[in-house]
Amino acid sequence: MLSSCSKKVLTQTQPPFSLLITLPTFLRFNLQFNAFKKLKELLKSGKHSEIDEVTGALALKDSCGNSKQGTQVHKFAVVSGLMSFITIPNSLINMYSKSGKFDKALCIFEGLSYPDIVSWNTLLTGYQKSEEALHFVSRMNLNGVAFDAVTCTTTLSFCLDLEDFLSGLQLHTYVMKSGLRSEVFGGNALITI
Repeated sequence: MLSSCSKKVLTQTQPPFSLLITLPTFLRFNLQFNAFKKLKELLKSGKHSEIDEVTGALALKDSCGNSKQGTQVHKFAVVSGLMSFITIPNSLINMYSKSGKFDKALCIFEGLSYPDIVSWNTLLTGYQKSEEALHFVSRMNLNGVAFDAVTCTTTLSFCLDLEDFLSGLQLHTYVMKSGLRSEVFGGNALITI
């Protein structure tokens, strides 16, 4: 157990500073980790080259619910070239969805040349209306996206909201054929519907 003095020293760490080394320390001792603040410190100290996609993604995760803060990270990601790493657009989709700016999340998604399953699922979880979400799932299917357990679980919850048992039954058949039934949370969602 850390003393309050040790916690104070750890939380007041000044540059030089490596996010990948510091983060495990904060997690190990259950300290608050303010990734956005750490990103700003790196920028102010002129250490732009030390900011990578992990740093950006953590700062965006820290910005969920705060679109003003997230927009600052978004601007930096565009200028610095970090948008070329799929982690950053996926984190932006998540941040904007959770900040009530779904239109911006959708815009980020639409700008992706090659969205991965995380991109698709992150946008899917951001939908507020079940009917729109199920249209998006149809789009996923038409684009040849292989559903995973997250896709199926999220889709089943939207089917349940709409009492769309036919779609739920179709998805159940897909889960059984694809072998996803062994996924615990997928199986729980199937039982619910």
